[in-house]
Amino acid sequence: MAPSQARLIWRAAAGVLLVLPLVLIANALLMLRELEQARGAFLRDKAAEIATRLEQIPVARLIDDEPAVLDVRTYGPADAKVEPSIRPFFDGQELFRVEQNSRANFRAWVPYHTVGETRLARLDLNPAAADFLTARPRQNLYLSIAVAVVMGLLTAYTAWAREKQARLARLAELGEMSAVLAHEIRNPLGALKGFLQLAQEQSTGDARLWLATSLEQTSRLEQLVKDLLAYARVPQPKWQEVRWEEMEMRLRPHAPGALFRPAEFSLRTDPDMLEQAVLNLLRNAMDAGTEVRLEAAAGWIRITDNGPGLPPEIRRKLFQPFVTTKAQGTGLGLVIVRNLVNALHGELVLRDAKPAGTCAEIRWSTKR
Repeated sequence: MAPSQARLIWRAAAGVLLVLPLVLIANALLMLRELEQARGAFLRDKAAEIATRLEQIPVARLIDDEPAVLDVRTYGPADAKVEPSIRPFFDGQELFRVEQNSRANFRAWVPYHTVGETRLARLDLNPAAADFLTARPRQNLYLSIAVAVVMGLLTAYTAWAREKQARLARLAELGEMSAVLAHEIRNPLGALKGFLQLAQEQSTGDARLWLATSLEQTSRLEQLVKDLLAYARVPQPKWQEVRWEEMEMRLRPHAPGALFRPAEFSLRTDPDMLEQAVLNLLRNAMDAGTEVRLEAAAGWIRITDNGPGLPPEIRRKLFQPFVTTKAQGTGLGLVIVRNLVNALHGELVLRDAKPAGTCAEIRWSTKR
């Protein structure tokens, strides 16, 4: 079976597995609604039964005998003149009324006959009296909803993990291919660059300018090969204690014009890897803006520029390989920096600077 067909089958199966929990949840909610209706019907029947008993026993005894009854009040025809709300019962316009504002409050108005007259009973019932009917099914339905939610989350996570694994596998293949191509290209490219430099030294006029352009393009290819090798290589730090003043001395010659804020602290790192990461960020900042500032303290290094900032479409794909805003960029710089920073047990964060520009920050824990 082709990989594309297997991927389509898996996505269809994942779609079915995602729909199934939704169906279970919808069915459980429908059954909960039906249980609520059954609960209300039981309480209405209970109120009618209690009203029938009022025809034979007094109110005080009824309250003692019926644990479901919280309160009972009775009204006669004379009360209807004072309480307009109960007049429809005595006029024969209404036979039964239920008021249920919440699960903790159930009130029924039920007419009954006693001593030759029609009276009205207002019964406040304890809704818990119906729990024997609905409690266990309700618990089972809640459990079903919880299981369905867990199933849905597990299916969604599995689908996400599978897609991520597929992307990582493709990136790993791309990294291996890049490393092989870079190794195969590097030696003939070095020879080509050497011959071009030799030819330029022995040329004059227009030929010398043409060879300079060729050398410039060769240097671009050389940088691409270096980036591909750096991207494919797994960083292995050589840890040592370094003072920031030493790192600053290594960085300054490569960032003329950048403003370095003095700082005094030590950090445990690989100075070569850290230098490569910070230099990449400094070059990006100098390409983006006219003012670049580097600040550092125990736990962080911050590089800020006054450029136009990161476009939204690039921000979403910031650390994807071969994504760049530069006309001659490889799109591997930030990916390489992140790999180096992660290998040094740090974190790379990029955000907008104020009032304009981009701020790149390398953070690490000082408790190591």
